[in-house]
Amino acid sequence: MAQMDRLDERHFKWAMEQAKRDESTNKWTLAIGGVLAACGLVAVTYLAASEHAIVAAILGTFLATILAVVVGNRAIG
Repeated sequence: MAQMDRLDERHFKWAMEQAKRDESTNKWTLAIGGVLAACGLVAVTYLAASEHAIVAAILGTFLATILAVVVGNRAIG
């Protein structure tokens, strides 16, 4: 019985460590994604202001689609 308790305790500790690693990874992923999205919005704004409206519209549509998919996946899962 004691051996089963030690095994359960090891499994629990491993699961807690895995959860901490996943949380840290998710924070970094969210931060990097936010920075990339902000850079994309700046690029779209710059292109639109510098008379490259078609390129800005294409890039903005692409960026909006990617953001919608990412936000949708985070909301579902």
